[in-house]
Amino acid sequence: MNISRGLAALLLLFSTTLFANYLYKDEVVFLDSVTNKINKIGKELHEKSSISLFAVVLKELPKDTTMLEYEQKIMSNFTEPAIVLILNESKKEVDIFTSSKELESLFDESKILNPTVNTGTILPILRNSSENETKEQKVGRAIVSGYCDLANEIAHSKKISLLSDPDPVKYFYKDEVVYLDYVNSEINSIGKELYEKSGISVYVIVIKELPKGMDIATYEKSVAKELKEPFILLTLSEYDKQIDILARPVSMYKLIDKEQILSPMPNSGTILPILTMKAKKATVAEKFGAAIQNGYTDIVDQIADAKQIKLLSAPGNANKEVFMVLRVLFYGFLLYALYLYIKRKYTLRKRK
Repeated sequence: MNISRGLAALLLLFSTTLFANYLYKDEVVFLDSVTNKINKIGKELHEKSSISLFAVVLKELPKDTTMLEYEQKIMSNFTEPAIVLILNESKKEVDIFTSSKELESLFDESKILNPTVNTGTILPILRNSSENETKEQKVGRAIVSGYCDLANEIAHSKKISLLSDPDPVKYFYKDEVVYLDYVNSEINSIGKELYEKSGISVYVIVIKELPKGMDIATYEKSVAKELKEPFILLTLSEYDKQIDILARPVSMYKLIDKEQILSPMPNSGTILPILTMKAKKATVAEKFGAAIQNGYTDIVDQIADAKQIKLLSAPGNANKEVFMVLRVLFYGFLLYALYLYIKRKYTLRKRK
C-alpha cells in the first residue's frame, strides 16, 4: 500500500508529538510509574515552553567514552531547545547537558547535582542504601526527583505553571527508614495544603542514626539553615531512639503542644506510643511510617486550629480516631489492673 510523502510526514509528526518519550533511554528502571510521570511532566513543559526535557538512565557509559562525549553525541538526536538529564547508575554520577548556553540560565545545576543530603535531589538518593527498595526503585526515585526539580525550575524561570505539579518541595524532607509511597504522598499533600493556606511549612526527617558526636538538637539546627522560616521540623532517629520538634521562629511553638505530641503516654502522645506498640506483622518501615504520619497530622491539625483554617485533607479526623483507640486501650488497661488489685486485696482479706 502506497502512502504519499505528505501523508507520511504528517503521520510521523503526529506520532512523534503524541508519543514523545521524555524518558529517552532507560537501561535500569523499567517502571511504568516512573515513565508515565516523566512523560506527563515533559509533555506539559514542552507544550507551554517549547523546551524538551529528556532523561537518560544508563547502566554504564559506553567503553572509552566520557560523559561529555556521550552527551554531545546524544544531543545530536534532539532539536533545539533541548535539555538532557543523564544518570550513570554504575558510577553514581549525573549531569545536565543543554543544546545552547542560554538554557543554562533557566535552572541551578549546582543545586540539583549537589551530593549533599537535603540539598541535591538525585545523588543523595542514589548513594543511600535501603533494604526496603530495589535498585530499580531507588534509581527511579532519583531520576524522577531530579527531573521534577529541573522541570519546576525551568517553569519558574519561564513564568509558567505546570498542572502536573513537579513541585520539588518535600515536606517528608529526608527518609532513611520508611520508603513507603503512601506515607510520603500523604505527608507532602497535607504539608502543601497547610503551606498554601497558612504560609507555614511542616517538615519531617526520619534518619537511621545521628551523625557521630551530634545530638538531635544540634542536628536539627544544622538542617534548619536549609529551611525557610516559618517552619516546624519533626525529627526522628531510629537507632538513637531520639525524637524532637524544632520551630523557627520560636514564636511558632505557641501554635502546638510539643510536650503532648512527644509524650510517651498512650493517652496523649501521638508518636512514641505507636513506636513502642508490639505488632507482629508490622515491618519497621510500616511502624515508623504510621508513627510519623500520626505525629505529623497532629502537628498540622494543631496549627490549623490555631490559625482557624480548614484543611481539605482533614488530617485531624483520622488522628482523633487513632487517639480515641489509644485512649480506650490505655484506660482499659488501667481499669483492668485496678480491678485485679482490688480483687486480690479482697481475696486476701476474706482469707484472713
